[in-house]
Amino acid sequence: MHKIILLFDIGEEYGQKLLKGIARYSKENGPWIFCRMPLFYRETLGMKGIVKFAREWEADGIIGQLYNNDDIKQILNAGIHVIAQDFKERFSNIPNITGGYFEAGEMGARYFLKKGFKNFAFYGFKNIVWSRERSDGFEHYLRSQGHKVHYFDQDMAPTRELWFYKPSVLSQWLHSLPKPVAIMTCDDERGQHITEACKQVGIQIPEEMAILGVDNDEMTCNLSDPPLSSIALNTEKGG
Repeated sequence: MHKIILLFDIGEEYGQKLLKGIARYSKENGPWIFCRMPLFYRETLGMKGIVKFAREWEADGIIGQLYNNDDIKQILNAGIHVIAQDFKERFSNIPNITGGYFEAGEMGARYFLKKGFKNFAFYGFKNIVWSRERSDGFEHYLRSQGHKVHYFDQDMAPTRELWFYKPSVLSQWLHSLPKPVAIMTCDDERGQHITEACKQVGIQIPEEMAILGVDNDEMTCNLSDPPLSSIALNTEKGG
């Protein structure tokens, strides 16, 4: 019976669906024994502490959010099988839980074009693979159709400005965009940032600004008013 450490965030729908898929796979091919290790152990124990626990528990494998650096060699050298979620960048030396990020961006672009929009923007991160490639797919398709994309990188703004939802460089950027505008965000959390910022500064949704997220996280999408539209991922199948 295989013993597997799970080290990823189940506080959002992506992680919950991934866990559901892994559990279903275990029932069909196992059974496996799971240890759900809190994600903060990655920061407090470090890779050395995780490997130590894995050896003591006699774990066969780890599925998790791991940093893409030389520390991963500690797991491989210990003879423990590992599958990593590419929550920052893809790994070249181990299997990845990944997705069609570029294609999701293209899907968002086609959706907005069918709605008749002429102005487009993307909100996300340039230094994270799933955000960067969604942005690339979005921009590539729209440019092929003769359109320009305005871009805002979250790293351009101090985090405190975003979480307090007060007038900020984000709201200034939203005001500066030509209206009506269609904005794709790298995920639903960033989509909710936009909807909250719009309410703070009086931008009307969807009359002036249409917003599309990714993940179809029911809780996050329903926090927005009106509810956030989102691209659903088949994460359970990935699990």
